[in-house]
Amino acid sequence: MLELLRNPLYTESHVVKDSAHRQKYLKGLEMHRARFHVVIEELDEVQLDADIPLEELSLVRPVAGRILSAMHEEYGKLIQTLNPVDALARIIDGPVKIRFDVDPAELGEVPAHVPRDVASFGLQSIQISRTVNAAADKVENYVQQRQNAEEQEINEKLDTQNAAGSLDSLPTDSLRKLAHFHAQLYTSSQQPEDLDSAIGHLEAFLQRAPPDDPNASALVSLIQLHDTKYADFRDPLDLHRIIHYSEMALQDTNTSEKDLTSILPKLSSAARLSFQQTSDMTYLDKASNAIKLAIELSPSKMDPTLPYALSMTLKTRYQATGEVKNLDISAQMMEHALSLCRRSGDEFTAIQMSVNYALILRLRFLRTHVVDDIDRALVLCQHALNFFTEPLERLSVLNNLALILDARYEATDDADNINSAIEYAEEALGILMSMEGGDNLDAGRAAILVNLANSLSRRFSLTQDPSDIDQAIEYGTQAMAFATPASQGPQTSDLSGLFRTRYQYSKQPEDLDSAILHAAEALEHIPDSHPLRPLALLQLASCWLEQEDQSTIEDAIACLKEAFDCTNASPGDRISAAQLAAKHLVHRQRLDEAASLLESAVGLMPELGMKWSSSKERQQSVALCNGLPANAAMVALENGLDPSRVLKILELGRGIILGSMMYYRAEVDTANDPEIEELIRAFNHARMRVDDAEPGHKRRGLIEEMEGALDAIRAQPGYEDFLALPSAEDLMRLAKDGPVVVVLTSELVDPGVAIVITPSKIFTVRLTKLLHEEASQRMQDMAGNILNLAEGAWNQRNQEMFKLLKWLWEVAVQPICGPDGLDILHEGRDLIRLRWVGVGVISKAPFHIAGNYGLRTPNDRIGKYAVSSYAPSLRALLYANDRKPKQYLHRKVDARILLTKIPEAEGAHPLENVDKEIKAILKVAGSVPLDAFVLDSPEGKEIIHQLPLYNIVHFACHAVADPTDPSESHLMLASGRLTVGDILKAHAAEPDIAFLSACSTAETQNMKLLDESIHIASSFLMVGFKHVVGTLWEAPDNICTKVAELFYRRLLCDEGEEWDGRWKVAEALHAATLEAQKRYAGSPLAWGPFVTFGI
Repeated sequence: MLELLRNPLYTESHVVKDSAHRQKYLKGLEMHRARFHVVIEELDEVQLDADIPLEELSLVRPVAGRILSAMHEEYGKLIQTLNPVDALARIIDGPVKIRFDVDPAELGEVPAHVPRDVASFGLQSIQISRTVNAAADKVENYVQQRQNAEEQEINEKLDTQNAAGSLDSLPTDSLRKLAHFHAQLYTSSQQPEDLDSAIGHLEAFLQRAPPDDPNASALVSLIQLHDTKYADFRDPLDLHRIIHYSEMALQDTNTSEKDLTSILPKLSSAARLSFQQTSDMTYLDKASNAIKLAIELSPSKMDPTLPYALSMTLKTRYQATGEVKNLDISAQMMEHALSLCRRSGDEFTAIQMSVNYALILRLRFLRTHVVDDIDRALVLCQHALNFFTEPLERLSVLNNLALILDARYEATDDADNINSAIEYAEEALGILMSMEGGDNLDAGRAAILVNLANSLSRRFSLTQDPSDIDQAIEYGTQAMAFATPASQGPQTSDLSGLFRTRYQYSKQPEDLDSAILHAAEALEHIPDSHPLRPLALLQLASCWLEQEDQSTIEDAIACLKEAFDCTNASPGDRISAAQLAAKHLVHRQRLDEAASLLESAVGLMPELGMKWSSSKERQQSVALCNGLPANAAMVALENGLDPSRVLKILELGRGIILGSMMYYRAEVDTANDPEIEELIRAFNHARMRVDDAEPGHKRRGLIEEMEGALDAIRAQPGYEDFLALPSAEDLMRLAKDGPVVVVLTSELVDPGVAIVITPSKIFTVRLTKLLHEEASQRMQDMAGNILNLAEGAWNQRNQEMFKLLKWLWEVAVQPICGPDGLDILHEGRDLIRLRWVGVGVISKAPFHIAGNYGLRTPNDRIGKYAVSSYAPSLRALLYANDRKPKQYLHRKVDARILLTKIPEAEGAHPLENVDKEIKAILKVAGSVPLDAFVLDSPEGKEIIHQLPLYNIVHFACHAVADPTDPSESHLMLASGRLTVGDILKAHAAEPDIAFLSACSTAETQNMKLLDESIHIASSFLMVGFKHVVGTLWEAPDNICTKVAELFYRRLLCDEGEEWDGRWKVAEALHAATLEAQKRYAGSPLAWGPFVTFGI
């Protein structure tokens, strides 16, 4: 929750000597009496039995709340720091128990202010009477006697103290008694002099006590006094003294375990707060060690505040170091604390803790971009806001809600989130401005102003309303007046960003000058080890680059390189710094530096998001690095790096999500060495458990177990590269059935390049006509216009597709296959096999049908020379290639085929040719014969259940490629859908071929996730199918039926070639599409989308 800090001058403890000060104490007693009279007046409204003994006088808890609310204005400080029961106990300061025993059945007609739900407090009985005067008189008489006695005691003790003249003249025993007396007096007077006197007397007592005298209890009391003083006045010196005296108590052998469990949480809290004010890591270490020791010493029934304190300490450590494991354990500890609170029925404390838990979830979201975390944080804070009614309690919740909604806006781009964030922050600021607290509220005011300024700036980026950015700068400037030493750097960097944002709109040089000035100043206040320093460096570098001044670009590059070298920063921030630096290094022809930075940045990509998160959540993190693998590879090639090493860079940064699944499912043989064999078995067992686990903390533990087993294997001689990225030898082995061609372009280096893998070598072909900007525009035009059924007539769009195919042939495919490449463009030569891997924007290109289809040059097309197929990545190709061939691949009669037909799906037009398609396939299968089974409009769970039982599966249905979230792409069922995520959960015993006779089953529409290649076809590859037939765009129903029939006829009935499970599938589809092309020659949109993925 929001911590309100101030830094007043420290006043040393002193002795009260004069009569004027004595009058302050007596005045405090008068205030004490006045408070009690208010209570008595309220008691008159409550029906109490006159015969109840004074010691058992009761008061219902909600009524106490009413009394306190009435007293709030005058005695707010006391009330805000205590719950209603404890506050009344301090006000009365006697043996009166603040409790009201109630049996709802006996209430009958009672005054409106006595609630009927008091049974929820677990109370059982009440005595109701018509008279209260006797009880009230008895209470007043008792209090009057007590106050008279206290006045006399005060006068006597002050006389004794003044007679002594100084602390040195007082007896040792009197020092301790006077300290206790002043501490009690402070609870009623709330005068800082009383607290200082209590501390001064106790410190004098400790200094005078013999070293061998037990003084642990005095140390405990002194720590408590300084803790109270810091809570009330926020003097950092009190934190230092808490730490000092706590360490003394820890060294004192007389300190009991009970005292230690009281001291250690205070030591931890003081050390953590000291770190936040000084950034000195030694304080943070003390905080961690203290609270861990407190947990070790705690009884079996643990106090929830202990795991809570550890959670907050680990949260602070994460903010200081950027180590994600601290944040994860912090979340776990907070969940444990909340569980303990709820188990004990303490919902109030649980909700208070949940507000801080929401902040931890927000931090984790900012690091991992897991939307579920920010959604949970929002629910927690909204619940807390509905629960709390006091302004101070609502203040921190409102501020945290604003932070959470601001972060959620970044994830969703939903304007409602940023508008709500601003509304909550403005409400919090209004509450804070209405409160009286002086310096005590300065840090809170600064935090709210900064948060409000940043949210207004984000809304300005959305609306371009200049009043938003002007107001943001005003708030940011106001916040600087309340900055603490620890917050000054980050706040100044934020203010720089506000000025830079306004400059981008206004183009006023003074705005950019202010941005640069504040960015440079921010770095002076942020330590080198602070995780926010990279953001400040990025800010200054971005400001300098805005100047477009050659003299400052070198400084900007230096800033960006320093930001990347900050290992405690988030991977996303470091990657951003590397990409921006590399862009300017390339322009300066400093390729060696750029290549090194980009390769290191690609190495960070697997750290984006959490390995145990869902695919959808990891997509959000990976999308932030769109284009990085291609940039790194192209710059590395330009710098002279060997192509085989460049391919490793690409594989490290591409297909990260599917790559992790291949990692869990790849077939690994055990070794001959018994020791290695046992390690591999343990690894395989761990992988299977990971694969079956749902995303979350359980999966995290299993992944750690699996990685530990992997490390143990790689530690063995000869197994250092076990399951590592493919080597050059692996890749050339992959090309034995035909070359593999990787095509890429980059925004940093033109022109594009093809990396060609053959059984004997890996080489590059420079594609001098393939320019990145043009390729990007062509691919966007294909997706947005040519393939969009809503755009233009069928014939017109087909003509545009022919133009695109001609361009693709001339700039890429022809040079790759020509004399400077594979040299296969010779008439009469046998067809060769080509596997295409596109990188980045060019991955959407239909290489398999590239060509010049004009009448003058009818033979200039790839289909005349090669049978093409695709792979999401080289690892995916190896994954399919290395799966053990089954016996049935050589004996067609052993194969079993599952045919799934769904002619009608909810929300889609009927497919008229589905039944015809299934009948045609059944006829072909029957002539072999093959064991065939038909599923007619099944549910998703039935498909998943049947999938492992068949070698070949065929789907005739509708499909949808999700435009934003590829993992939600799906086959449309009669009711419901079968998503990529559903398919990936399936397992198949002997999978071979999956034919997806549906639209866009091999299409990724999200341009930021092209390198992940997440679509329906790739999901079947991950399940284990070695060949997947899919479509790159929508295909007419009748064409799907014809291509499917031709494919199976060629695959199953042609006896001309041996069935080998590799060449035959791709060749069968190639022949089927060529036949379709003859029938629909002028319509490449009709016969062109069909492709094979895999080996």
